[in-house]
Amino acid sequence: MPQATDRRSGSDFERVRALERSGLLDQPEDDALQRLVRLTATVMDTPIALISLIDQDRQWCLARHGLNQKQTPRAVSFCTHTIQQDTPLVVPDARQDPRFSNNPLVTSSPHIRFYAGCPLRGKKQHKLGTLCVIDRHTRTISQAQLQLLEDLSDIVNRDLIARHALLTHHNGLVAKSDLFSFVLTRELERAATTQTPLSLIALACDQHEDVCGVLGITNSLRWLLSICSICTDNSNDSDFIGLMDQRMIAVLLPDTNIQSALARAVAMRMALRHSSAAIDLPHGTASFSAMALEVQNRQIQASDLLQLCEQKLKGLQANLGDQTASDCIH
Repeated sequence: MPQATDRRSGSDFERVRALERSGLLDQPEDDALQRLVRLTATVMDTPIALISLIDQDRQWCLARHGLNQKQTPRAVSFCTHTIQQDTPLVVPDARQDPRFSNNPLVTSSPHIRFYAGCPLRGKKQHKLGTLCVIDRHTRTISQAQLQLLEDLSDIVNRDLIARHALLTHHNGLVAKSDLFSFVLTRELERAATTQTPLSLIALACDQHEDVCGVLGITNSLRWLLSICSICTDNSNDSDFIGLMDQRMIAVLLPDTNIQSALARAVAMRMALRHSSAAIDLPHGTASFSAMALEVQNRQIQASDLLQLCEQKLKGLQANLGDQTASDCIH
């Protein structure tokens, strides 16, 4: 049975990271997705249908029909095998399949015999989970039925991508604060386990109130999102950007030490200085301050860490602002 691991390289590590950043994990049950799994079970004539997400060590059901368990260990998950291939996985009789014959989900409740699942992909084509159907009796599946399951999985896939956009600002460009805090928590845990560096950049406009006065609340939010876009253009694929309380922009930098974080913060400030984000105000041009911070205290809570970042950034702005500085959080 495959056991999920947190490798520092390889597709599964990046896949799990993409799932965490999608904002889909641990969401409350949703009526629209429940209707989709009920429809799938009806169309496929099976007692069980699931939309499952494959986390680092667990399979978690975003929607389920005919099954009580909300999650199972990834080590016994059928869907783990599905996301390891590009085509649907069909198991006519799990008792006759060496991959599953001794699986506790086969030898005991829910006594799985038949399984068919299609991979579900995120925005960057990582396989985040599956749409699957399960029966307690052995059976075969026709090509027409398999095509129906693939068509339904495409509908689910489009829905999940749309949900990801709703959980973030500006079509997934930047995370809302609660999603950023969740991802920060997971990256703190990962950095503590692997003993790798972790840094943050806290960035804000020094004249935030003046900008809001000139642009108005709605346009100032659009302006902030354009700033996030510029930061994204100066980021790596592993970085993660969040907008905190419509004011501070936080950039999470996994596997990054303070020297590299400071260089990145300088690059972001310079890019903002020479962009349309540096708008003219009655008393001059809008400026930005950026604080690069290496997190050496891996036991700190994400909320406390973000509060410290905001305090240090405000201290920097109080000292004239329009500059970049660095520090460590012990």
